[in-house]
Amino acid sequence: MPVPFLERLDLCKVSISRDTVVFKGVHPVLSDVRLCAVTLPNDLGFLKNLRELHLNMVKGYSGTLPISKLYQILAGSPNLEQLELDADYIDDMLHPPPILFIHLASFSLASSKRGLGCPITIITMIHAPNVTHLDVDFHLSRIPAGLNIFSAVTVQQLRQASHLTIEMSSTTFKLSTGTDGVTIKLSSWVDIMEHPARLLRRTNRIIPPSAHVDVLIDHSRHSMVVFDYLKSIRRAGYPFPELRKVHLIVFGWSNFPYKDLVADLARARPKIAEIIVQLPPYYGSKEEFFRWDAESSSLVLIE
Repeated sequence: MPVPFLERLDLCKVSISRDTVVFKGVHPVLSDVRLCAVTLPNDLGFLKNLRELHLNMVKGYSGTLPISKLYQILAGSPNLEQLELDADYIDDMLHPPPILFIHLASFSLASSKRGLGCPITIITMIHAPNVTHLDVDFHLSRIPAGLNIFSAVTVQQLRQASHLTIEMSSTTFKLSTGTDGVTIKLSSWVDIMEHPARLLRRTNRIIPPSAHVDVLIDHSRHSMVVFDYLKSIRRAGYPFPELRKVHLIVFGWSNFPYKDLVADLARARPKIAEIIVQLPPYYGSKEEFFRWDAESSSLVLIE
């Protein structure tokens, strides 16, 4: 039946009949559609002219949808402001031309729940110059070296940022200026931190020198690279001049020389207000936190 006043549609775990024309094609103000585990009909007219679209675990009557079908859906809503997808599609397009989403502010791409999918093809067909919230999980794919994670608006907001939090692990790089600001998160099980210093250098070039920066490092084999970068001095001085806090998470079973890393960084940059080392619980041992003490030049247990 027609729905002339329906603005938002939420469906989960349903199958729409193959030949159904949803709402008989009459849905003039529908702008927000959220589908989870839904089998789509042949006619996708109800997915056009949207402002917000969430598609998770959707499929067709023949099974997993091809990328070309997703491309058709996205091309029908060029004015999207928020887009959430998973990567569970069959890659049947070679170098699809990017679709311009001039109003897109938030884009999230989750990994396929079945270990399939083609995240790189999906992200390369979306051109969103004004995104400020980006969350992409590449799963088992390597992140393209040339991927530009900083949109024009993101750069503009970062240049005005007063505070920045950077979180890094073996699988994740996350940058955030706060609840209403910029959020960028990249994930990959292959190796998100293949070039951690490169990601940090790109960030450092954009933010103002006066921005207060907190860095959280969830122990990985790249921690040494990150610490080396933070204490590297260039003509303009140290990166992130107002680095205020460094929080390092280290697993107790490792032979990682975290004490030496912390000591070298603290001595090179004594203006860092706080350096914390967190040892998560391991085989019955309790979690412990240590803080660098400048007076004794050592890590002191936080009681």
